[in-house]
Amino acid sequence: MTQEDGGSIEKRTGWAKLCPYCAQSIRFTKFTNWQGPVPFFYSSSGRDLLMRRSDRVRVDDLYKSTEDSSGPAIQELKHLWLDILGHAPEPPHGGKFTLWANLRCPHCNTEFPYNRGIKDDRVRIHDPAVVVVDGVTVVEDSGSYRVSVEVGIEKG
Repeated sequence: MTQEDGGSIEKRTGWAKLCPYCAQSIRFTKFTNWQGPVPFFYSSSGRDLLMRRSDRVRVDDLYKSTEDSSGPAIQELKHLWLDILGHAPEPPHGGKFTLWANLRCPHCNTEFPYNRGIKDDRVRIHDPAVVVVDGVTVVEDSGSYRVSVEVGIEKG
């Protein structure tokens, strides 16, 4: 991470895709979670992402306390996700963190539907990929940082 204008910036390699609504180029990258479900929440303003280590620890603790070898039931996980949201900080750029907020185009602010608009708790909670657009602020336990995406490969 680097420091610019008093804030931390994490530079990541990613891709670019045209917004289907305004045709502007959107740079994006992905954080991949292969170690089980990781709580992450976009803000309704589309400019912030909540993803904290302390929330991940709560998920790990829930898995450890579950006697079922397949892990906690989806209802238990959703209850935990909603509890995390109930204690979430305010997003730096307004709005609020929610379970079903989606990415937004940084140019026209149009929201991109998650999972093609199908709200499936299991798919949402177990999603291994957190898509991050250029300029998003990631809120962590110890503060926040902005993501800067450099394009490595163009996607059509």
